[in-house]
This record gives sequence, C-alpha cells and structure tokens, in this order.
Amino acid sequence: MKAITKFPKITPELCFEMYYKLGTTRSLAKLYSGLGNFYPGEVIPKEITLRSWSKKYKWFDRIEKLDDLVRNKLTSEIGTEAVRNKKKYAKFLNKLIDEVIKEKKLLKGIKIKDINDLTKVISTLAETLDTGSGEQIKVIIERVKHE
Repeated sequence: MKAITKFPKITPELCFEMYYKLGTTRSLAKLYSGLGNFYPGEVIPKEITLRSWSKKYKWFDRIEKLDDLVRNKLTSEIGTEAVRNKKKYAKFLNKLIDEVIKEKKLLKGIKIKDINDLTKVISTLAETLDTGSGEQIKVIIERVKHE
C-alpha cells in the first residue's frame, strides 16, 4: 500500500524530475515557483521541504550522474557519426578522383599516401573549378554525389 503524504500529486521524484529539467540555471526557488504554476490549487511543498528532499534523495549526486550519462552518450554518438562521415567522405573522394582521372586525365599518376597528397588533389580540383575549365568536373561531382 502506498503511503499517504501531505502532497498527493507532488512527490519528491516528481520534484526531482522538474528540478533536473530546469537545466543549468536550476534552483530550488525556481522549482518552487514552477510547481505553483504547474499545479495550481494543489498544496505545494515549501522551499525548505524541497531543500530537505534534495538532500535526502541526493538530487545533486543524481544530477551529476545523469549529466555524465548524457555527456558520455553524446560523445559516443558524435564519435560514431564522425567515423561514419569520414568513411562516407573518403569513399566519395576516392570515387570522385577515379572519375576525374578517367574523364579528364587531370590527376593521372597521383597516389594518395597521406594528408599532404590528399591536399594536393583537392587543391588541383579546386583550381580547375575556379579557372572555369572545371565545368566537366562539376558534372562529375554531381554524378558521383548521386551514386
């Protein structure tokens, strides 16, 4: 059987969730005024009660743990997405370079061994596009983008 409290709708857990959602500017005063806005007509715990709950239920420790979990998940997702994007970009560049070599004979003999070689290839492509003689390369880029 659930214990009966002075605040039937406003539990410590509900208050913690609302407190957490306030973000980096959270304060017990903001939580208190927010409770009044969200639960008009309800008996709202006073700030001193909220302070007591925050200590008893270790809100600050829980917030740190939740923030760490969110940060780690985001870092992991961003890292995974970055690797996926690098692979996709590398595949696109390789295909583009192959097509340019086939059709324009522009980069013939260039082997990409490191970042410096890649920089030279990109510079050569950019110069060709800038000089106006790169219209055919633009067509190749569009074709490769859509494959």
